[in-house]
Amino acid sequence: MEKIFLTPMEMNVLSLLAEGKTIPSVALLTKKTYKTVDSHFYHLAKKCDIPPVIGIELELCT
Repeated sequence: MEKIFLTPMEMNVLSLLAEGKTIPSVALLTKKTYKTVDSHFYHLAKKCDIPPVIGIELELCT
């Protein structure tokens, strides 16, 4: 299995989303823009081979 390397910010975003936070709340907590956090999520989803659409599902579930 291939190792996946995430940046510290991608790890932070993943951790906060796993806690049930939404992208807007992660943006507030990390003092980044929504677009920046969404971009980090898109890149980590791509690296982990997760469809980025899951971000929308996370938003709707919380």
